[in-house]
Amino acid sequence: MTEDVKSAETAGSLLRSARQASGVHISVLAMRLKVPVSKIECLENNQWDLFADLVFARTLAISTCKQLRIDPAPVLALLPKAAPPRLNVEESGLNQRFLNATIKRDRPWWLVFKTPLGLAVPILVIAAFLLYFWGTWFPSQPAPEEPAMPPDSPLQMEAPKEAGGPDAAPAAPPTVAAPSISPPSASPKAPPPPLATANSAAVAFTATATSWIQVSDATGQVVFSKTLQAGETADAQGQAPLKVVLGNAGGTHVLVKNQAFDTQPFVVNNVARFEIQP
Repeated sequence: MTEDVKSAETAGSLLRSARQASGVHISVLAMRLKVPVSKIECLENNQWDLFADLVFARTLAISTCKQLRIDPAPVLALLPKAAPPRLNVEESGLNQRFLNATIKRDRPWWLVFKTPLGLAVPILVIAAFLLYFWGTWFPSQPAPEEPAMPPDSPLQMEAPKEAGGPDAAPAAPPTVAAPSISPPSASPKAPPPPLATANSAAVAFTATATSWIQVSDATGQVVFSKTLQAGETADAQGQAPLKVVLGNAGGTHVLVKNQAFDTQPFVVNNVARFEIQP
C-alpha cells in the first residue's frame, strides 16, 4: 500500500504538500519568487504543457523548494525529462552547401535605401556635390569700390596763399597774454582743541592687546571711539562725567589725572563700563 502511495505522488503534489505544511499561501509564495500565481498553480497541478520551456519549469521548482526549505532532488526526479533538441538534417546529406537563412540572394538592390544608413550615404554625397559646385553656379560678387574723390572736393583743395605773395613779410605771431597768477588762498586753520574747563575730565589709554574703546561725555555725544592695537596710546577729554566702555579690559591700562585707574571692579565678560568724574 505504501509503495502505491509513493507511486501516486507527483512533483506538483510534493510541492503543494510542502507549501501547505509550511503555512505559506500560494500568493505569498508567488510574490517571493516574483512570478504570477498561475505559474505556481501550473507547477502544483503538473500542467507542464502550459510552460513554454521545461527548463523554466525545473528552475521554478528548484526555487520553490528553496523557499519551502525542502530537498529538491525528489521533486526533480518526478519532473518530466526535457527532450534533447533535434538537428535539422537535410536529406541531401552533409555535402549540401550551407546557406544562411537570413541572406536572400534575390533581394532587390533598391531595398538598401529603406535603411537609415542607406539613406544617409546618398544624402551626404548630394550635399558634398552641391557645396563643391556652389561657387561655380553662384560666384561671389566683389565688394563695391569706394568712389574716387572729385578734384574739387574741399578735402583736396589747397590752402589759399596769404595776401602779398611770397615776398610779403611774415605776419607777426599773435601775442598771448600771460595768465594772472593769484596767490593761493590760505587754507583754513583747524580749530584749536577745546580747553579744559572746571567741569571737564580727561582719560588716557595704553593698549597691551587689541582693544576697542568708546568714550561719551555728559551730553551723550561720543568724543572718542577707536580700536587700539598693542602698544598704541590715546587720550580723550570732554564734559564730565565721561562714560567709558573698554572692549578688552584685560588688555588696556587706564590713567585718570596721571594716576592708574583700576577697571577690575567694573569688568563683566572682559568688558569694563565706568564713569570718570571731574
